[in-house]
Amino acid sequence: MITGGANSTNDPSNTAELFDPTTETFTLVSNNMNSNRKLHTATLLQNGNVLIAGGINSSASSISNTTEIYDSTAGTFTLTGNTNSVRKQHASTLLNSGKVLITGGSDGSNGLNTAEIYDSTTGTFTLTGNMNSVRADHTTTLLQNGKVFIVGGSADSDKAEIYDSTTKTFLATSSSMQYYEYASTVIDNPIAITLNSGLVLLAGGGFIQSGGVGNTFEYAIFIARELMKLLLPE
Repeated sequence: MITGGANSTNDPSNTAELFDPTTETFTLVSNNMNSNRKLHTATLLQNGNVLIAGGINSSASSISNTTEIYDSTAGTFTLTGNTNSVRKQHASTLLNSGKVLITGGSDGSNGLNTAEIYDSTTGTFTLTGNMNSVRADHTTTLLQNGKVFIVGGSADSDKAEIYDSTTKTFLATSSSMQYYEYASTVIDNPIAITLNSGLVLLAGGGFIQSGGVGNTFEYAIFIARELMKLLLPE
């Protein structure tokens, strides 16, 4: 399922479509989302429905705290509870409990280190512990032990962190990310995937490295792939 995004004039869209891997074709969903959205998240739930959250909902860059559920059987979108903060460029992860962890992002003025949990049985969002770093355009992936690995983004730290849903806390990893070309950089828009071996594949993205005068940053896109073995606390 593909939802929203920017059209040719960079305005957010409310359309959605389904890709069929058997026929390799895309089909528009007959119903549209209740809100235009870009820089939002869409998370597959355990019941086959999809949680769609936040994002920019107008050409004036109004940021949303609304969320909606796509019913995969009925093909309809229904509004559900609002997030506690407006968010764009955040990340969303389905937990083993069936709940959804939403982390960071931006409210349009500032990056966020807050996180919240969506409970599909009540349709509500509850704040959980704060991340150790402000992060937007970061990535998250569920580990085999049920914890969540969080890395990258336009953050104030180059360190990754782990979310423990049992204690509702975030623990920063002890070492910085190291890359072939660059060290101690912050990675923007990477992809992280947990492999069957338990390793995490971290791929691509752009690096942000401080330089120049004041708060000026140099941006560059590079391809950097490496396997990271996570040494998690007991």
